[in-house]
Amino acid sequence: MSHWDLYRPSFLAIALGGTILAFGWGIKTPLLPRPTVAAFTFPEKIPLSRWKQISSTPLVPPNSTKIIPIASKAYQYRSSRGLILNIQMRYLNASKADIPNLLNEYTTIPSSPKISHQPGIGAIALITHKDRLYLSACINPEGPTTATADQYLRTKLTTGKNLDWFLAWLGGRANLLDQRCLWSHLSVSPRSPIETLETQKTLQAAWKDWFEWWKINFPSQDQT
Repeated sequence: MSHWDLYRPSFLAIALGGTILAFGWGIKTPLLPRPTVAAFTFPEKIPLSRWKQISSTPLVPPNSTKIIPIASKAYQYRSSRGLILNIQMRYLNASKADIPNLLNEYTTIPSSPKISHQPGIGAIALITHKDRLYLSACINPEGPTTATADQYLRTKLTTGKNLDWFLAWLGGRANLLDQRCLWSHLSVSPRSPIETLETQKTLQAAWKDWFEWWKINFPSQDQT
């Protein structure tokens, strides 16, 4: 008999006891206020390698949207080659952050993106519409970027779980799942059809730099 066989009943008993305690605490304290996400304001200026920022302006959500952003901002940049890059940022707290659905709600772009994966970053949605290139993805507090509801939920279930989070959840200071994400929607137009492939590479390079900046500067998880 191995050492694990000797100690397994004790480990199982502890795990079961912890589960019962968690549910018992939830039943005993039903009036604890549901934690909310702290307010956030997007910065006016964000550096982006090889691009010069032109402007930053507020974004107004459409009246029909089901998901109201905590904060939103539009940024515009110009490259040395004269390309204009538009970036729309929306800070969401949603159970489902599905890029095709978000595009339906917030834009007039047909929601048939090609889902691709970038090593070290995660999933992105790529769209070409009316000679304009689009890249859309959700940056999460932890884990890879996501583009579909399944990817989003899987990331939420497998990241950010530790003892501090568990104790905060028991005390009503944290949500069961951290449902925050930064929906990043980038777009650029090639100067001519023959430059489409090169412009696509330029767009993905800009996205990589954008992603790296926000992974360091993701909004605080402090909740009230």
